[in-house]
Amino acid sequence: MKRKTVLTITAFAVLSLGGCTYKQPDGTYKEGPLFAHWTKKYYPSVHAQALKDKEVLEYAKRCFTAAKDVADANNCNKGVLTRNPNFEDIEDFDEWDLEEKEEVLEVIEQNQRYIDCMIAAKNITEMADKCKEPRENITTTYLP
Repeated sequence: MKRKTVLTITAFAVLSLGGCTYKQPDGTYKEGPLFAHWTKKYYPSVHAQALKDKEVLEYAKRCFTAAKDVADANNCNKGVLTRNPNFEDIEDFDEWDLEEKEEVLEVIEQNQRYIDCMIAAKNITEMADKCKEPRENITTTYLP
């Protein structure tokens, strides 16, 4: 019983002291100490992962641009997964033509814009506000 009471009091204290956000006198909300701590803790790792993903996407764009047939395109997939095994929804191609190539390059470009936005952001809040995930996200899941 003691433990539950302490946890309840601690949770109440954190929220009362502006844990996540708190309302300012002008009616706007500001990050509370708990959220500020969280953003400082995770921003460096998210930013570092975005830089790594940028390199992988640059490789993918070069490789798929040069791919002439299905074997080349599937080798590009292997190269992408070797560089980052966490990229999602990457499957071997059954065919490789101009239409498929253009579609793949468009998905890569969408993801590059997303990653560039994340790299340019100054903090987690700015990433969340300004960087919209592409329709087909192939990059890493950034937050735990």
